[in-house]
Amino acid sequence: MRRLSLSAMIALAQLIALSLAIPVDPPSLVDRSQFCDNAPTTVAGTMYDRRSLASGSLEPRAGTNTVLWCAPGSSTYVVLTPVYSIGGNAIVQMIEAASTYVYSYISNMGDGPISGGNFGWVGEGGLVLNAWSANNHQTTYGVLGAAIGAISNYFDQNGYGRATFTIFDGENEVGEGFVG
Repeated sequence: MRRLSLSAMIALAQLIALSLAIPVDPPSLVDRSQFCDNAPTTVAGTMYDRRSLASGSLEPRAGTNTVLWCAPGSSTYVVLTPVYSIGGNAIVQMIEAASTYVYSYISNMGDGPISGGNFGWVGEGGLVLNAWSANNHQTTYGVLGAAIGAISNYFDQNGYGRATFTIFDGENEVGEGFVG
């Protein structure tokens, strides 16, 4: 009997020691929200109000050469990686023409996934804007139009050039592309 009660007490002591090692409160999660470089008070993926516009000079994110740029009036944003500058009006005209086409398409045909999961626009001098669906999501014409608007807005403030980009609709990565 003694041997049984001694064994039970040892087992109970071990269980008590193990239960003390389990945290009572789960650790708090670190805030991982990203903010728009063009609107530092706006969390990326939430509705961007133009009144949140940044003032002063804008610089790439710390530790990286990417820029997170939000589309006004939308929860769409792009993560741009500028590659090099391109002078002249050809790139400006190409981006404006692509944007006009996208919004005309929406006006005439309605919003929906980009045809075949890929959108391509060719401008003068071999300049292109190409975007495609990614991350097992479909890029819609509406999100594409907002992304082109964000890219154009970034270029208006920082100079036009070649860049790669990732398109987000809210929290979801929905597309990738390049311009230049």
